[in-house]
Amino acid sequence: MSSNFNYKIAVVTPTQRDDFYVDTVLDGLSELQKENPDLEFYYPDYYPLSDNPTYPTPKGFSKEARMSREKLLSFAKSADLIILGHGKYGIDYDFVEEIGGWNKTVFIDGSEIGKNKWRDLTLQLEIIRGTYEGPGAPNKEMQKKCRLYFRREKPYTNGMIPFPLGIESRYSKYYDSSKEKDIDFACMFGQEDFPLTRKYAGELVEKFCKKNGFTYHTKKTHKLPISRGPLSQEKYLKILARTKVGISTGAAGYDSRRFWEILGNNCIVIAERFDLFEPDSDTMNYKRIFQYNNLYDLEYQLEEVGEFLRNGYDQKDLDAEYQEILKRHSTKARVMTIIDEARKIGILRN
Repeated sequence: MSSNFNYKIAVVTPTQRDDFYVDTVLDGLSELQKENPDLEFYYPDYYPLSDNPTYPTPKGFSKEARMSREKLLSFAKSADLIILGHGKYGIDYDFVEEIGGWNKTVFIDGSEIGKNKWRDLTLQLEIIRGTYEGPGAPNKEMQKKCRLYFRREKPYTNGMIPFPLGIESRYSKYYDSSKEKDIDFACMFGQEDFPLTRKYAGELVEKFCKKNGFTYHTKKTHKLPISRGPLSQEKYLKILARTKVGISTGAAGYDSRRFWEILGNNCIVIAERFDLFEPDSDTMNYKRIFQYNNLYDLEYQLEEVGEFLRNGYDQKDLDAEYQEILKRHSTKARVMTIIDEARKIGILRN
């Protein structure tokens, strides 16, 4: 693998609000830059630095890489690579158009179908046929204009490259391998309406833990309305750092930031079918991942994992696999996917 990282990269973020998918790229570039100072990247200074303006929780990526849109336009003209980010509230197509930069632009599509619709087989068929144009549909214009197209969820057609969220650097900020974990199960969500699996999963976890004498945490991550105050992201991450088993469900699609937060804290994860890669892929083939398709499966997996906690769990035994997961699924690893693919087609020099 090439060790050359003397690249200039412009990241064009959504024009309104932040985006978890773009956070993944910015965090990965920041981590890569720490190891490779020759790497130079910038993003617009209007992009949010925290998850919530009312109760700010700092993101982990570099704050020194910010510049005005005008300066970023100038930088992007001579940049080696432009990464254009999807945003639910505004994709800045005009930025790339203004400098005529499509020949060195790659698109990262973190769109989701939303709510429970991603489970709809009729909608899936419409996407396959190319007749669906709502949220989560492949961006046909970007398929034509951009040199590479990275997509968060299926389908990966016409050369699209699988590119789910990753483990951000801040997720494991409170994890300490020398400290013994004292919470057996954690099942925490901000809202429980979409999908309803969240609500029912929490009920099953509580019932199971009370019956079998396991410790658990199932409080919401924040209270609604948000003005009344959340269970802060900091407290949430501290809880995960103490947790042995985390429960994850799909969110607005198969991919979920919670899944990666749980993995980032060296937890066992019981996850709703993690259907992000092709059926023959071994990308997520880890002993710590237990998947379920329905509530019956979840109940079964709780029993299986509970038995493991009683008779086979040793925190140190998870460390080697944890390091392998960080190596393959950190945000830095995600950004390396972009760089490696850009090298393959000659956008970036080796």
